[in-house]
Amino acid sequence: MPLKKENIPYIPYAVHLGPTRRDVDSVLAKELPVKENDPGMNCQLYTSLVVRSMGTQVPNYYRSEEWFTDPDDVLQTIDPIHVPIQTGDVLGFVPQDIKDKKKIHVGVAHVGERGVRVVHASREAGRVIVTPINRMPHNQNHKRLAMVRRPNVLDPDHWNHKTLVDLGFMP
Repeated sequence: MPLKKENIPYIPYAVHLGPTRRDVDSVLAKELPVKENDPGMNCQLYTSLVVRSMGTQVPNYYRSEEWFTDPDDVLQTIDPIHVPIQTGDVLGFVPQDIKDKKKIHVGVAHVGERGVRVVHASREAGRVIVTPINRMPHNQNHKRLAMVRRPNVLDPDHWNHKTLVDLGFMP
């Protein structure tokens, strides 16, 4: 199913509202679709919401560092040179080198007719946006793809389509 930019609801960006400050389960159960007065979310919370809506059991506390190190062993490390990126893969971007894993910008891949696009909560845009993967390096904070992680379970039969639409991940 193609992802269209105009189908992205306005979901505000809030740097301090990640998965440790705003409970993933609570947002999924009670706070979607996003209301006009929504406090917003950062890239970590947005990524967790999308991936959890795809039927995975990624822990609620996963932030950039945990997406990178995967302490609960719920992700596969993907080498995009040898294995194609798939819809639902978590992508992490850094300015150049990984110095502080807490500063990795994360988003979720959506693969369609237009290629690989990253759906992510953008600090610069102030909201959730869709960016073609080849345009991510145009932002100085996203110069390099530092990681591709695939949740161990990505079964489309278990996807919560309504929630994925509410999050702007699917039309």
